[in-house]
Amino acid sequence: MDDNRFRQMLRVDRTQFAHLLSLIENDDVFAKCSGKQFPVDIQLAVVLYRLGSSGESASIRKIASTFGIGDGGTLTKITRRVFKAFLKQLHLYIYWPDPTERSEIVRETFNELPFCVGYVDGTEIKLAEAPIKNHEAFFSRNHVYAIKAQMVCDYKRKIRDVVVGYSGSTHDAKIFKNQAIFFLAPFLLRFFPLAHFLLRLH
Repeated sequence: MDDNRFRQMLRVDRTQFAHLLSLIENDDVFAKCSGKQFPVDIQLAVVLYRLGSSGESASIRKIASTFGIGDGGTLTKITRRVFKAFLKQLHLYIYWPDPTERSEIVRETFNELPFCVGYVDGTEIKLAEAPIKNHEAFFSRNHVYAIKAQMVCDYKRKIRDVVVGYSGSTHDAKIFKNQAIFFLAPFLLRFFPLAHFLLRLH
């Protein structure tokens, strides 16, 4: 496919795709898999397409047809493998800034919001269809079936902490109380020294 079609389907360009592939292609989750499986680049493409789809395009039958794979358990297995490979590297990309980096953040943003080291906000991730079990809990105030995601970002929009998976009807305050940062309360002076704080967006 041409570059425009590639980006439209996978939501990344070829260079970005190659970088993502390089991060996971040698992971044991693919090497240890018993039986025949699709090449890692195809598995990555399937998952990216699935993540970037909604409505009819997100149906298992449509994705299976698009990539020529079985619509039984194959799509689920591929998705789990790719997620597992990326989640192993989570700590390399999402981590709380150390004292030196926090000082830099405060210095760069002092004239706008003195001592603010991050911003908290939540969003909804729309589901393709209603869950089979307990579907009422996933029906959000925006009248769609969804799961919640709540993130802490710094002024460069770099994600510093994230919680994903609560049902769409869950209140943001409850999600925040279950974020890792909330449980750092006994260590606030370590993670939020002096007057450092987080700003919650609305």
